[in-house]
Amino acid sequence: QRKVNKKYLTDTRQDLVERYFKLPSHLTGAHGPGRSLLIREDATEGFMARHIWDSGVFMAKYLMLQDSWLSRYMKETKEKNGEQNAAVNEDKSIESSFSALSVSDASTPSESPSIPTKPRKRVCLELGAGTGLVGIAVAVAFPELSVLSTDLDEALALMQQNVDANRALLPKDNMKVGFLDWAEKDRKVEPVEILLLADVVYNDLSHEILLQTILDYSDDKTKILLGYKFRHETEMEFFTRAKTYFDIVNVHQQDTMQLFVLTRKSS
Repeated sequence: QRKVNKKYLTDTRQDLVERYFKLPSHLTGAHGPGRSLLIREDATEGFMARHIWDSGVFMAKYLMLQDSWLSRYMKETKEKNGEQNAAVNEDKSIESSFSALSVSDASTPSESPSIPTKPRKRVCLELGAGTGLVGIAVAVAFPELSVLSTDLDEALALMQQNVDANRALLPKDNMKVGFLDWAEKDRKVEPVEILLLADVVYNDLSHEILLQTILDYSDDKTKILLGYKFRHETEMEFFTRAKTYFDIVNVHQQDTMQLFVLTRKSS
């Protein structure tokens, strides 16, 4: 345990625990052998968002693997669209990729989503990010993605501290933190390429606004990765609602934890 660094948090009474997640071997070539992600979480009961949850650990460790679903998807899209994306990236900076999203102080996007005439910016948006573990893992493993991890105010300071603690693994500065309230209405948004969610369906009272937020930031090209651990029957109501709009595939399972990929139905 250690006291929170006043540079990052205003609540200096909180204690933090540091957890280390070893990078898989195929990433050590870029970052060196023995490197790990460092993630801090609240050692007290505190806010739920300031804790590391099982699905987040399961999802982060799996997605970084060389043969994970996301690794295969990124390889396939790189081979398919490599030339087009390279041309766009020459003109578009990482910063401009974040600016399309209506979170935090991002600039205003176009009025309505449309099918792009050229490859979209490779944005990965994490909802209910908590400590930021999953977003950081994805940003480290896939530097070609611009990752934006979001949550409510009480989680942002610790999440930013975790991003800063892993800057050495993020040389392209492709990871940012932002505020996003699922209940916010009249959002002006653009669909992103990838949505990340881990341990977000435990509260059945938030299912409706969570589903609407997912719909707001997705289209039929968006890949939605949902890490889930069963806790209560009421969680099934989210999946029942989601099936109206999405095709849902279980791509990985470990014990009671599952990773689903959701894709918008063309209808």
